[in-house]
Amino acid sequence: MSIPTSASGSTTNLSLSYLGAPQITRDNVPITNFISNKVPALLAYLVVTRRAHTRDKLAALLWGEMSDTDAKNNLRQALANLKKFFDDELTIARDSIEFTGDGFVDSVEFESALRSASSLDAQPASVILTDSLRLYRGDFLEGFHVRDAPDFEDWMLTERARLRELALQALHHLTEIEMSRANYPAALEATSRLLAFDPWREEAHRQRMSALARAGQRSAALAQYQSCRRILEKELGVEPSAETTALYEQIRNAENLPLHNLPVSTTSFIGREAELAEIRVRLGNAECRLLSLVGEGGVGKSRLALQAAQGVIQQFINGVWFVPLAPVKDVEGMLLAIAGALKINVTGGKELQEFLRDKNLLLILDNLEQLIGDASLKWITDTIRAAPQVKILVTSIARLNIQVETLLEVRGLSFAETSSPAEKLFVERARQIKPDFNPSADDLAAIARLCELVDGAPLALELAAAWARGLSARDIVKEIERNLDILATAQQDLPPRHRSMRAVFDHFWNLLSPDEQIVFQKQAVFRGGFTREAFQEVTGADLSMLARFVDKSAIHFNENGRYRRHSLMVQYGTMRLRENAALCEQTRATHAHYYSKFVKALEKEFIGGQPQKAMSPFLADLPNIRLAWEWAVEKRDAAMFNDMSDSFMQGFDLAGLYRDGRNFALKAIEALESVKSAAKEKQIAKGRVMGLAGAFLFRLGEYQQAMEWCEKSMQALKKSRPHIAYAHTLVYAGAAAFGLGDLESALDCWKGAIAEYHAVGSLWGETTSRNNLSEALIALGDFAQAKTHSQAALTLGRQMDNAEMIGSALTTLALIALQEQEFAEATRRAEEALSNFQQTGHDAHIAYSMLILGKIAARQKRYEEARRLLEESIGILKRVGNRLYLAQCERELAEVASAWKNNKDENA
Repeated sequence: MSIPTSASGSTTNLSLSYLGAPQITRDNVPITNFISNKVPALLAYLVVTRRAHTRDKLAALLWGEMSDTDAKNNLRQALANLKKFFDDELTIARDSIEFTGDGFVDSVEFESALRSASSLDAQPASVILTDSLRLYRGDFLEGFHVRDAPDFEDWMLTERARLRELALQALHHLTEIEMSRANYPAALEATSRLLAFDPWREEAHRQRMSALARAGQRSAALAQYQSCRRILEKELGVEPSAETTALYEQIRNAENLPLHNLPVSTTSFIGREAELAEIRVRLGNAECRLLSLVGEGGVGKSRLALQAAQGVIQQFINGVWFVPLAPVKDVEGMLLAIAGALKINVTGGKELQEFLRDKNLLLILDNLEQLIGDASLKWITDTIRAAPQVKILVTSIARLNIQVETLLEVRGLSFAETSSPAEKLFVERARQIKPDFNPSADDLAAIARLCELVDGAPLALELAAAWARGLSARDIVKEIERNLDILATAQQDLPPRHRSMRAVFDHFWNLLSPDEQIVFQKQAVFRGGFTREAFQEVTGADLSMLARFVDKSAIHFNENGRYRRHSLMVQYGTMRLRENAALCEQTRATHAHYYSKFVKALEKEFIGGQPQKAMSPFLADLPNIRLAWEWAVEKRDAAMFNDMSDSFMQGFDLAGLYRDGRNFALKAIEALESVKSAAKEKQIAKGRVMGLAGAFLFRLGEYQQAMEWCEKSMQALKKSRPHIAYAHTLVYAGAAAFGLGDLESALDCWKGAIAEYHAVGSLWGETTSRNNLSEALIALGDFAQAKTHSQAALTLGRQMDNAEMIGSALTTLALIALQEQEFAEATRRAEEALSNFQQTGHDAHIAYSMLILGKIAARQKRYEEARRLLEESIGILKRVGNRLYLAQCERELAEVASAWKNNKDENA
């Protein structure tokens, strides 16, 4: 229990304990030298009430039988006695007296702790209640008497009764909490103390009976009833209530009956600690009557339910009963299956409810999905109302969607960490059929990929492990990526629909309505995740249809506002979509056109706005954007290339995806060149994608090839001038010339780009070109002109609030300041540039800012810092493949190493 501190922050050394016989100590030394019992009584009153009291009131409280003069005289003597020990804690005024000091007061701390526990969850509340009840050594001022002070006696007895009731309530609450947590020893300890305080508290007897029965001590529970009966008869002359007697009958009737019918597992259970704990908590909560474990097929719902059930058998006096419903086709069959599991001979739902009415048990309805409908849901709801001590645990692909339902979504085993539960499951099952299975580092990497591929689904992992005798882990992965039919087994002890993942998904497919099947086929076209808007546009379905798929565990809603699917479910959906060639073609076209417009809409941020705002949605939907581009290649769709190219360039460039960007551009060029058309739209599209090829080849350091594609691009676009695509290509051509060392050509290209962008009204383009022009001017030593262009670019960048443009302008200004040996100015500019590039996430430019900071540090002979910055920059540039900056960085690092060595030699 915490000790209060004084206002100054130092720990108090005064303790006043009034729960039980009073104990007053300072520095653990008892204070007992009071002139009479009325002095500690006065102290207790002041400490506990914690407010100012008049002298008249205090005199009447303790010396009310005397005259006013004598009473006040006795009060003065008592105060004088108290001041010897508590002078710092007492505030004594002319007309009032108050205890204002700090000190540990057990009754105050007790009340405060109980208040805080009332608003907490079970686990922290249990800790606080247990600790606070240790303070309750006995009743308030137990054994303490004051003669001739009836008013004080009345106050003391009232306070005693109030605190005693608080203690009883706390014990009752603690018992309920420990019962809900299945912590029966703690519950028994609490009821034992509760009954010691109040032996005729019938509710406490019931709690103790229930705790004993659930702890497996059924004979002791029955004996507790007899003890309750004797006490009530002796003390109150009454019989136990009907509720207590009903509990007794329930325990007695169940005493020699089996407690469960749970099947014995033949394989080990791995992982799921968090889910098991969650299920225990939920089932222990009195308000949770129906808990549904919901997830796609093969995710391990049934096994999780059985494992959880093993841990809660004792919580239910009448046990835990498993009802397998996979083969059942209708509600009548469901009722017969429940009756069969309970080993009772009833024929209808009402008879079954009547049997359950007074039972305390858990029903596990496994694989309920095919039975979800009005009749089954009505029986479940009516049963929960009719049988208040029955709880139902459901496993299902789909949620029941009724008010009483508590949902727990079950996903695959975790696989992100090393030695993950998913990996352990695969390895253990592989060793069952191949005892010498000892995966190498390469095997473990393949197993990690396998776990990711199947989203940690236990059934898929077990089916994959069955191939460990004949295939390597890497080969198993390749086969799954090609066709999910490898995930099958001939083991005869598995239910038929668990012998392959296709069978699992076929079961799901058969549960869908015709309309749902069409939407399921269409949604398979997405790659990765998708947004609600994309789902509705591409599938043509409304929000309620999306919600139905979420309810059926086919689609999952992520915290980032996007939706995702199990990768194997996507593979199955793709197979189903390809079965309908017309639907497949139509859906792919709808998907491609949606994402081409989506990418087009990002232009306003990528070009002239705030690119960091565009990057997040661009990267989130990058797999879908790639797929849309591939469709445009397949269909030679010039309009789509024209819509996508500008955002495509910016997104792939900022993400450092140079090789991918080059490859996509070259495929588009090949597609468009196969179409012999002089149409303006086709020629513009061709010019755009040729320019993209030049841009990404420049980034990869292939400067000559870049220049060749830029020249072809300008040739294709020249009849459409002025055009923003032509201006873009001039920028790329200037960059290629710069890489080739042809600075004059670079200057010409970038000056031409400024003019072209101005002609089409693109401030963003003018700013980009001015930044590039500044770099060439710096290389030529024309710092004055470079500064003029850089400052103009900075002004435009700030006007647009474009972090990328601002960062580029600051970079060139930092280089100019460095050449002028204005190191403080250069550092300030470079650091601000770095901050702007970090906003946009442009790795190559982040690395270039570090390169400049490394140059600045080197010029100031801060070689260690320079090396650190340059090495970090090189690491980034190698990862993204930017050869221009990488070559500069490696040259600078070599110069730093040489200068550092020379500096050490000179100082040796």
